[in-house]
Amino acid sequence: VDDVFAAALDAKALLAYGQGRYAESRELFAQAAAGRAGAPEALASAHYAALCSHALGEFDDALARYDAVLARDAAHVAWYHRELARYARDRLMFPPDDSDADRDLDPNFKEGHCKRLAPDLLENPPAGTRHRADPAGRPGRHRSAANPKKQRAVPTPRLSTNAHARAWIARAADLEAWIQLDCLGFLRNQRQHRAFGLAALHVAHLAHRAWHRAAAPRAAKPDEPLAWRDLYEAAARWRREADPNDPVYWIDRLTPRAFAEGFGLQTPMVAGQLEVVRYFPYCARALRLVKTQLAARSDLPTSLDPPDHQQRRRRDDDDDRGKTPAPDRETRAADACATLDDLYELAGRRDFWVVAPCASLTPGLVLEGTRVTLQRNLPDGYDFTIRTPSTPQRWALYDAEMTEAWRSATRRAVESRRRRDGKHVRRLALDAALVLFYYFNHFGPLSRGGAFTAYAVLAGLLLALGFRPPFPPIPPRMQLDWEAILTPSPDDFLRDATAWLTDTLLDHGLHSPEDDFLSALPDADLAFPTLADRLAAFLA
Repeated sequence: VDDVFAAALDAKALLAYGQGRYAESRELFAQAAAGRAGAPEALASAHYAALCSHALGEFDDALARYDAVLARDAAHVAWYHRELARYARDRLMFPPDDSDADRDLDPNFKEGHCKRLAPDLLENPPAGTRHRADPAGRPGRHRSAANPKKQRAVPTPRLSTNAHARAWIARAADLEAWIQLDCLGFLRNQRQHRAFGLAALHVAHLAHRAWHRAAAPRAAKPDEPLAWRDLYEAAARWRREADPNDPVYWIDRLTPRAFAEGFGLQTPMVAGQLEVVRYFPYCARALRLVKTQLAARSDLPTSLDPPDHQQRRRRDDDDDRGKTPAPDRETRAADACATLDDLYELAGRRDFWVVAPCASLTPGLVLEGTRVTLQRNLPDGYDFTIRTPSTPQRWALYDAEMTEAWRSATRRAVESRRRRDGKHVRRLALDAALVLFYYFNHFGPLSRGGAFTAYAVLAGLLLALGFRPPFPPIPPRMQLDWEAILTPSPDDFLRDATAWLTDTLLDHGLHSPEDDFLSALPDADLAFPTLADRLAAFLA
C-alpha cells in the first residue's frame, strides 16, 4: 500500500477512535498496519487496533494484538495496556469493589503508565499489578508480563447488560450531551458521552441517598457519611474505564516520591509555534492574569530558572536591598505587554511562572491555584501552559477546602429539600454545587480526566438537587473548567461565569416530587454487580 494512502487510513482511523467508533477504527488501523508492514509507523497502527479491541471488551483479541506489538518492541507503551487488559479480563466477574484498577494497581505501574516509561525503568518491573485477595479469600492471581504468551483456556465471556443496567442507560441518555463543548477541537465521542451520562447518574444516586439520610432523624443517620471524594471517585472511574488509552489515576495513589515531588498536570495553550486548538482561546485571558500578577510584585518567580539566572537574581536582590520599590513602574511595564515575546522580555528573557490565586472559603486565606508557565521553546517559540503541582501540602489544603464545600452543599441541599418553594434556598444549594466544581478544577487531583470528572459531578449534583435534564447547554466557546481555573475567587466565578446555568435552572429546571428523575432508578449494585456489567454498559 502506498505510504500516503496508509497515512490517510491512519488519519481516518484516529478520527473514528476520537469519536468512540472503535469497531470501525480497528478495521482501519489494521489495514494501515498491514499496508506498511515492517515500517515504524505500522507499530503505532497495530497498537491502536489492540486498544480498539480492548475498548470493545474483546480481551483475548486485544491481548494477541498487544503481544504482536511487544514482540517487535518490548519497551512499547502497549505493555501497560496489555497488563490492564489482563487485569480487566481476570476480574470481569468480580464486584466493583474488587475490580477497581486505581486501588489495585501498583503505584510504580501507574506512574510509569502516566509517564509512558519503558517497563524496565519501573522500580518493580515487570509484573505491573498487584491484586488484592479475591472475594473467596484466595490471593489474587496475575500472570507476570514475563510470560505474555500464556493464555487461559476459557475464552472471555461476551459482555451484555441486565435489565437494571438498561434502565440506567435509558436515564443517562438525557444527560450524555451536556459534556459536549461547543468549542474547536472537541469531537463528539459517543463512548465518552455514555460514560458521562452514567457517571453523572451515579453521582446523583450517591448524593440523593446521602442527602436523604442527612435529613433523617439523628438516630437513623449512618456512622460514615458520604465524603466529597466518594462522588469524584465514582465519576473518575467511569472516565477511566471508558478509554483504556488514558491513565486516569488519583495522584496521591502514585508513588510517594512522585507525590512528594509534585506530580501534576500540564496543559498547553501554546506549544512552540503551535496554537493549541482546544486551549489557545484562553491564551489572552491567561496573559492578562500573568500581567496582573507581575504588576503586583517587583521580583519574578525563579523556580524554573537555570542556576546561573538564580544566582544573578540573588545578586540583583542584594544590590536592590533597601531601595524603595516602584510598583507604578512594574504596573506600567506589565500593562504594556501584548505578546508572549513582551512577557518574556519583561522577565529578563528567562523562563518563569506565576500562580493563579484561588480564594479560600476561609476569609483572608488565598490558596495556590494553577501555575501559568512561560518557557522558551527554541528556535523561535514558547511553551505557554498551565501546571498544577499536587504536593502533599497543597493536597491537604484543598482536601480541607473540598470537605468544607461538600458540607456546605449537603447543608444547603437538605434545606432545599425541606423548603421546595424557596427560590433563594435553591439558589444557595445550586451555588454550593458550583463552588465544589470551582475548587476541584483548581485542585487538579487526577492524572487525567479532571474536567470530565468535574462536569460529571456537577451534573449529578444538579440532578440530586431536583433539577430536570436536559440542562442548559454550555455556551459556545466556553470551557467552564478553564473559567474556574482563571478566576480568583468562587464569588467571582458564580457572578461572572455561571448565570447562563443558574438563572435558567431556577426559572424552568425544577421538577415535582412526583416526577422525581431518580425515584425509579434501580440501585447501582443491581445495575452493575460486576466489572463486566460496567463495561457492557458502554457497548449497549
